[in-house]
Amino acid sequence: MSLSQDDSFFLYDKSMNIPTSYWTPLWSQAMAKALINGQSYKNKTSVFQFKSYVKGTSVRLRFSNVSGKANIELSSVRLWRNNVSYGVTLNQSEVIVITKGKRIYSDVIKLPIEVGDEIEVRIHFKTAVSDLNYTEVNAQLYRGDQTTQNIITSKPIHSIMNKMMGIYTAIPALDLIELETTQEPNVIVAFGDSITAMNQWVKPLRERIHHRYQGAFYLVNAGISGNCLLYEIMRPLSNLFGRKGIDRFESDVLNVEYLHTLVFALGINDMSYYRKKTRDVINFDNYTKALMKMTEQVHARKVRIVVCTLTPRKGFKLLKFTDEMEALRIQINEWIRSCAYFDEVFDMDAVLRDSMKPNVVDARYHQGDHLHPNEAGGLRIADAFDLDQLVGRGCCYERYVETNKNKCLEGLHDICRYKTLKETELSSG
Repeated sequence: MSLSQDDSFFLYDKSMNIPTSYWTPLWSQAMAKALINGQSYKNKTSVFQFKSYVKGTSVRLRFSNVSGKANIELSSVRLWRNNVSYGVTLNQSEVIVITKGKRIYSDVIKLPIEVGDEIEVRIHFKTAVSDLNYTEVNAQLYRGDQTTQNIITSKPIHSIMNKMMGIYTAIPALDLIELETTQEPNVIVAFGDSITAMNQWVKPLRERIHHRYQGAFYLVNAGISGNCLLYEIMRPLSNLFGRKGIDRFESDVLNVEYLHTLVFALGINDMSYYRKKTRDVINFDNYTKALMKMTEQVHARKVRIVVCTLTPRKGFKLLKFTDEMEALRIQINEWIRSCAYFDEVFDMDAVLRDSMKPNVVDARYHQGDHLHPNEAGGLRIADAFDLDQLVGRGCCYERYVETNKNKCLEGLHDICRYKTLKETELSSG
């Protein structure tokens, strides 16, 4: 057997007492195409920060150009920690060229990371980009190369699309940052649309998971703004909103290493396109069949699935939400709550809706558009998760602790399904 230099583990003699190493995700995002081919990022620097919830010895970055029509050239990429910068290279070169249609890993950076460390990433783009997303509210864009100076003195710039649509500054051409650790990770993927991608509930939930389980589980964001499960709208906005969920499910969920749990939160955008000409694609049967198929796929891998109900959309002004759309949302939510097909159900609808007007989001919890959670709404969602149910503590966690294993135990889903079915039988008498 031969191992490539990119393999995330190595073999060893137990008598040598050398630990196995794993590449644990520190930060990630699902990628969508740029609306205007990313021209606004040429000769500019993208900057964002994130916190590490695990400890490790080395870092590597994965760059993406899967949607590109030309190569992307990055003249400088640097990681900053405690006012010290670390250069990111590819084949020992500071100039990183990402071939069109490819994903590539950087060279490994020997950079010890402690729990709680704040990492800042700076990327200077020499050319236009094609792959990007909007998952960091703190991301900023600056003119010129701002990767090497300690303090950035210039003002951040915002594109016309930022101002028109209120979207975040994108982080192009980068979809994964990993840390080499000695503890095998259990990865939880949040798979959704803008309600997920905007990170208002994912970030505080990640913080809760860290404090509760101390690095045993790690939550990553696979949300794409405007994304649908079944429907892909016409160009040019289809680029920005990503491939429909049933098409990107394999790359953004099934291909994730050390996948432990899927949090499924996708579908409210489908409801907003439900009309006479789309009913052959968007309907109750197609939605439920697609979600059941995804459930079977993750269960075949011994992976849990937690399904979120669809939150209210009435009042969102960009697309009128009709009574028929609302009726379909309610029908799907009732099925999600009662079908007993998933390991757990998280009733995000009940968490956010107005108690007096259940077809709208409570005004305290949206950002003024009647759809997207604000900071208070995101915290409310994150705090409403039962963490033991999220990670499967009720059915296998005690055995997991006893055996000190980080992979879900054999038979997890049979146990979870049995538990859910029995609870349903008892509740129904």
